[in-house]
Amino acid sequence: MNNDFLKNFNFEGHYPQIKLLEFLDVNLDVDDILKNQGISLTIPQGIKVIGEYCFFLSKLKEIFLPEGLQIIEQKAFMGSLNLEIVHLPMSLIEINSAAFYNTGLKKLDYPPTISLQKIEKETFYGCKFKFFKVPRSVTYIGQYAFANNPNLKYVYIPSSVKEIDLYAFKDCKNLVGIYLEGSINAGFKEEHKIEEVKETRVVSGWDYHTHVGDPELETITYQKNMTFSWKEDYHKIYENILESDFDKLLY
Repeated sequence: MNNDFLKNFNFEGHYPQIKLLEFLDVNLDVDDILKNQGISLTIPQGIKVIGEYCFFLSKLKEIFLPEGLQIIEQKAFMGSLNLEIVHLPMSLIEINSAAFYNTGLKKLDYPPTISLQKIEKETFYGCKFKFFKVPRSVTYIGQYAFANNPNLKYVYIPSSVKEIDLYAFKDCKNLVGIYLEGSINAGFKEEHKIEEVKETRVVSGWDYHTHVGDPELETITYQKNMTFSWKEDYHKIYENILESDFDKLLY
């Protein structure tokens, strides 16, 4: 089926309004259209915005976004578990919060000269990347941007990135390392909190060697300075790494 019919489709609408497509004066369900398209879809030229929830829970595996597209709104592909690869255009400027939240995304294909400026909050939360190279146009990585990526092992961050928000890589349990083209600077956020900690200790009546006696316990409370950041304890940060050296880790 030719994709020309999609030119009349309002990709900027909100779910569930976008579920209906006016085609030859007949309302068709978008799920039915996509089913006929198979697992791959090419969005036609002329579309500048992919709207909020536009492909929510879709069954697509691969999608080609057109040159001229500027914005992917929040939660646009949220919950699309079959989605594995997305092809981004050079013109793309914004990917908003949770756009690919809990998808099956394994690969983001983009040109070296892409215009993308920010990776917003929760953009790739729960995706399936094994490695990720942040585009050189990006200056900001938001809170929980890559959190809960169980497959993620390697991340490369170019020197263009000036700010990484809290918990950006939280719960990426298999992450081998974060590789920086530059070095950590003051722009990378950390948060310090004073938290109250309770701890129970043995005061007397207990022999640690023989385990004999009736222990007398005491609960004490004290203040502890807790640091929160994108650099969780299990992350290894490598500074001043060339992209070519990073690529050797992958192949």
